[in-house]
Amino acid sequence: MQGRIVIVNHGTEPMKDIVVADMLSDCLIPLRVETSRGIISFSPPQLTVRLGAIKPGQKVEILITALVWGNGDGPVELDGSPSWYQEGNLREAN
Repeated sequence: MQGRIVIVNHGTEPMKDIVVADMLSDCLIPLRVETSRGIISFSPPQLTVRLGAIKPGQKVEILITALVWGNGDGPVELDGSPSWYQEGNLREAN
């Protein structure tokens, strides 16, 4: 499963110290997290992306690829054969 979060500063002033955080469901195992800017961290079950300042008109995208668990019979594999979550799959973006 993939999810995309888009943050846009529609204001006239910079947004400062922006942090996006989500408590992931027990049914989701993040396989890959990418962002167009910021620092990604994962401390189960919380996924956090520290974006810092966002200038007026600037757009930041976060793409999350996750494994979705089935009904107790094991994981449901989507889009081929995903690898299990490992800390090394998260990266810092510029």
